[in-house]
Amino acid sequence: MRLGYIFFCLAFFLLGSMLQAEERPVFRLPPTPKSQVSDETKWLEEKDRVMWESQLAKWKSTDGVDLFLVILPSLQDVSPDHVARVIGEKWGNPDLCGVVLYVPESDGPQVWWGGTVSDRVSQDPRARQTMIDRIERRSRSEMSDAEQIGSAIRELSDTMRVLNAQWKQSQILRDKWNQTIFEKWTKQRFFKRTRVVIIVAGSILVLSFIGVLWWRIKTHKKHYLFPTISPQRRFGAANAGGSGAVVSLAKTR
Repeated sequence: MRLGYIFFCLAFFLLGSMLQAEERPVFRLPPTPKSQVSDETKWLEEKDRVMWESQLAKWKSTDGVDLFLVILPSLQDVSPDHVARVIGEKWGNPDLCGVVLYVPESDGPQVWWGGTVSDRVSQDPRARQTMIDRIERRSRSEMSDAEQIGSAIRELSDTMRVLNAQWKQSQILRDKWNQTIFEKWTKQRFFKRTRVVIIVAGSILVLSFIGVLWWRIKTHKKHYLFPTISPQRRFGAANAGGSGAVVSLAKTR
C-alpha cells in the first residue's frame, strides 16, 4: 500500500513537471546574420539599418571592433545578459565581441561584451559591470529609442576600441620585454662563453710559459765539459807521436 502511494506521488510529480515544461516558452536564437545587424522584427527603419550595417562593418575592418546590433521581439523571461553572451559567443570574434540587444517597448538597450581580451588585460569584473551600467544609463537618457540604440552602440564601440588598444599595447610591451630579455640573455651567454675561452687559453699560455721557463732553467744549470786527460810521454817527447801499427804490403797471387 505504501509502495503504491509513493509510486502515485512520483507519477503525479513527473506529470506536473512535463506540463510545466510544455507551457514554458522556449527561447529561439535568431539565425546568424549576413551583416552586423539582426532585426527579424523589422523594427529598424531601412535607412537606419543600412547605416548601422555600413558603420559596424567599417569599425570591424578598421578598428577590430566586432559589434552586433540585435533586435528581438521578446526575451521570453531569459536574462538579457545571458542572451547577449550566447549571441556574442556564437556569432562574434572569440577575442573580443560586443552586443547591443534591444527589445521594442522595453526600458532600453542592453549592453554586453566579452572575449579573451578582457581576461588578458586583467579587467576587473566589477569595473566591467560599472562600465556596462554607465553605458546603459547614458543611452536611456536619450529621448527616442533610435537615439538610445545609437548612444549604446557608440559608447560600446569606444569601450571595445580602448580594450583592443590596451591589448595591442600590452603585446608590444611584452614583445619588447621578451626581446630585451633575449638580447640580455644572449649577451650574457656570449660573455660567459668568451670568458671561459679566455680563461682556458690564458691558463694554457701560462702553463706553457712556466714549462718553457722551467726547461730553460734546468738546461742552463748543466755544464758539458771534456774529461781531463794526461798525455803519455813516448820516447822522451813532450807529446805522443806516431803509431805502433805495422802495415804489410805483401803481394798476393
